[in-house]
Amino acid sequence: MPLRTHRACAGKRSANPAILRITATLSLFFLLAGMPACTKREAHLFGRAEEAQRVGSYPEAVQLYNSYLQKYPNGQFSEKSLYNLGNIYYLNLRESNKARETYQKFLDRYPTSQYAFNVGERMGQLYERDLEDYAKAIEILEQVSLRTPSHQDWRRVRYEVAQDYFRLDQFDQAIVEFNKIIQDQPDDQRSDEARIELAAIYEIRQQWREAIAQLQQVIDRSHCDQCLRHAQFEIVDCYGSLKRYDQAIAALKQIPDAPADHAYLVRRLNELEEMKSERRPREVDWSHRTLSSRKRKAAKGAP
Repeated sequence: MPLRTHRACAGKRSANPAILRITATLSLFFLLAGMPACTKREAHLFGRAEEAQRVGSYPEAVQLYNSYLQKYPNGQFSEKSLYNLGNIYYLNLRESNKARETYQKFLDRYPTSQYAFNVGERMGQLYERDLEDYAKAIEILEQVSLRTPSHQDWRRVRYEVAQDYFRLDQFDQAIVEFNKIIQDQPDDQRSDEARIELAAIYEIRQQWREAIAQLQQVIDRSHCDQCLRHAQFEIVDCYGSLKRYDQAIAALKQIPDAPADHAYLVRRLNELEEMKSERRPREVDWSHRTLSSRKRKAAKGAP
């Protein structure tokens, strides 16, 4: 049950490759008109690279962008060529090392570029997701957060920094970072996500009351259905850990039934009813949780 999902708009059709080629060719024709011969050759090579990228011929685009950068290292389109090349390596070909090298070269050459923020953020994500070097990701994202183009961009980057501290098990600093996001703008989805992450830290530390306080805020004023459902499941387990079975059962009954969760809801209700009658210690079933396996192990006290 991931917190964030990015999807293309439903019903959106991909453009016809033939039409894209015609459009690119016409654009290139008008671009070249009236240029000196040397400038035309430069623009033509860049235009071919862009066209190949636009229609999804990524190996060809890489070859053409590299050719352009070799012939025109300080050319009119060098900045955009290097930016596009890094994006192809990272987003399309998933070649992490080449993407990292290209992005770093871009930031070294064009630190004040209009694309510098995007490149820096993607560099941070690359270290997070591909290389799992969270300390390096934090170092990069800290710098990126100083030049965010909008406030929402700043919040997104600070959230990633907080998550990286969490991944490093630096919980105190993660708490500080998540609280910055909440204090900055308490009532939006990003703050709901931050509260859920705070609750996860408190659960790992077995600070159940602190976890409940965060989860209850999400339940009371959630800005996303997925955050709400996540918080509802989590708060049941927290009440159970405190042996407050009546509240655990009441919270469980507030969760709307869904086919994917029906069997779990029925089983958990039976377990809680049994625990209540026996007043025995509760063992958490982690199977429905959205926490990572690392977090689950930590919460269970596993090495």
